[in-house]
Amino acid sequence: MLPSKALFDIIFFMKRMLSFALIALILLSFSPFAFSDGYSKLDKTEVSVYIDGQWKNVRALTASYDNNVYISCRSLAEALNGTPASFDFHYDYTANDGTFFSITTSSPYTVLEIKDDADAGYIELKRNRLFVDGQERRYYSPFAFSDGYSKLDKTEVSVYIDGQWKNVRALTASYDNNVYISCRSLAEALNGTPASFDFHYDYTANDGTFFSITTSSPYTVLEIKDDADAGYIELKRNRLFVDGQERRYYSYRFGDPEDLYFSVLDLCFIFNTNISLVSKGAYFFQTGVPFSADLEELDKSGFFDNCSCVLSGSAKTGNIYFSKNAQNSLAVASTTKLMTYLLVMDAVSTGITTLDTQVVLSDNVQKMSESENGLIPMEQGQTPTVSELLNALLVASSNEAAIALAEHVYGSESSFVTQMNRKARSLNLKASRYYNCSGLPFYTESIYGIKKQNYMSGNDLFVLTSYILNTYPSITEITSQQFAYFPTFDYNTANSNSLVFNIDSCTGLKTGNTNQAGCCVVACNSSSDIIIVLGAEDNSSRGQIAEILFRCTS
Repeated sequence: MLPSKALFDIIFFMKRMLSFALIALILLSFSPFAFSDGYSKLDKTEVSVYIDGQWKNVRALTASYDNNVYISCRSLAEALNGTPASFDFHYDYTANDGTFFSITTSSPYTVLEIKDDADAGYIELKRNRLFVDGQERRYYSPFAFSDGYSKLDKTEVSVYIDGQWKNVRALTASYDNNVYISCRSLAEALNGTPASFDFHYDYTANDGTFFSITTSSPYTVLEIKDDADAGYIELKRNRLFVDGQERRYYSYRFGDPEDLYFSVLDLCFIFNTNISLVSKGAYFFQTGVPFSADLEELDKSGFFDNCSCVLSGSAKTGNIYFSKNAQNSLAVASTTKLMTYLLVMDAVSTGITTLDTQVVLSDNVQKMSESENGLIPMEQGQTPTVSELLNALLVASSNEAAIALAEHVYGSESSFVTQMNRKARSLNLKASRYYNCSGLPFYTESIYGIKKQNYMSGNDLFVLTSYILNTYPSITEITSQQFAYFPTFDYNTANSNSLVFNIDSCTGLKTGNTNQAGCCVVACNSSSDIIIVLGAEDNSSRGQIAEILFRCTS
């Protein structure tokens, strides 16, 4: 590389992009709570810059993926000090302006003591306040934590049941009309009515903490232990059993530790009943009427605007019952693994391998396992069977299993990907392109941060899924499992697809989730109906949209 070009690149970085790890040396401590998907796993590294006739090393970070590099502004200032590209960089605080960072170009750098005691961590990419030559600039750098939690405020709603109105405790989560109803308070209100149910919190040494709903049962009234006024709480899947069956819905556990707050729509699913909104804060419970909805009316209301694409149809007939934006080419994340499964099964059917063949795991598999995107601890030299790896691929969504299978069948992941794209063309999947066998995003070697992902359309996914169900129907023997154990790795996992817990007829198939793809799912039932949701905002809304489609599909 020519020195003049390198100098230009450095100055371009400084003055135009400034995508530096502004404070890689002053990382904050971790929150005790779980992290949202908005965080990146940062690992220390070094990069070399060519300036003023020589190469110099500067501190840097890789953020989750190879080639996604953030350069330390302090370290770069040290390296360029005394050169034509020198600049000063410092952190400051004033009573009026608060915390900010400042870059002054064409100035010597004042060397400061390095205060770096962090090894690696999950940090949010955010706009830390920055001034360049006195002008405020707004660029992103990894520094602090995001607010992956909702602000909850207490309220009450009214429910009409058995001829009378009753008040129940509820929460509003961050926004008006985003209502979550107390399960305990609802049980109290419905006690003695045709819709009565028991609700309790339990703990056993083997199963840990869980909540239980028993329908058509009287409610055992308990003392309310609610001493919370308001707060920021995470929406999560608290372990729940309904009539002895584990269900996976999202809820808030707020105030009373023995209570859960569910969205009204999830209550419709849990109790399989229609609940209609009469007026703000007033709900009518239609006891004895199974849940139903009109998809066309829901679409007109904007319900499906909460995702990028939806589709429902039949693998048997090829008929599409309902779709929206199904022609658009979209990132599909780990639903990619359906094509991976198809190619492996093609290899089994043609005698290239067998389900009982033992696969010797490579160093590439171990590296993936040890990365941020690894799931199952896998080591080079281990010998799981093809069948065990297929289970890991589809139930656990194991990225390391995808690589292991790709290398086993075609020698390398790149050769396998070539076959994936060839198969896509043979199936006439016109809006599909594969770059890897897992669905993970990756960065190209470029200063522009070019991030690529596998993409497909909803229509293409429907064709692919129909082909798999008709050609290799045994896939649902894997994907219908709620839990799986992988003996080679001594690893237990739950199915990443909550629909196999919540809908008795659901037999799979695959979920996916990246920042660009959003939350995705390709699902099917025992009648070979297919449900596709791409680009949902979060796992909770993905589950709700998919369950609506399942319940309304005919």
